Amino acid sequence: MPTQKEIDIYEELKPKITSVRDTVKVLSSKKPDEHLNLFKIRRINILLQQANSLLQDVKPYSDFDTFAEDELPSNSDALLILELYLEAFKRYWLNNTTHGNWDLEREWKITKSKKK
Repeated sequence: MPTQKEIDIYEELKPKITSVRDTVKVLSSKKPDEHLNLFKIRRINILLQQANSLLQDVKPYSDFDTFAEDELPSNSDALLILELYLEAFKRYWLNNTTHGNWDLEREWKITKSKKK
């Protein structure tokens, strides 16, 4: 179960990755084989590092952490990875939420902090 801090990170990070994915999707639809520039890759890598810390066991690939800055990915390659990360966010959410008592809304299962 996630802590409240992890839930806050999830709720901040998922929309950012979704927004970046949407931007890369547009670029990929126009020029799928063109490479992303270093600025974009560095920004994406920051988000991926944060996502990796949160997702841990459900991250898309155990052998992938971030894009190599000396080997810039194509728009379509970056899109593929971002889509996989968004699916991992969905798995994380499903694994850590439950249906509420009286409605169909899902609620976070939160780890309670220990009282001193």
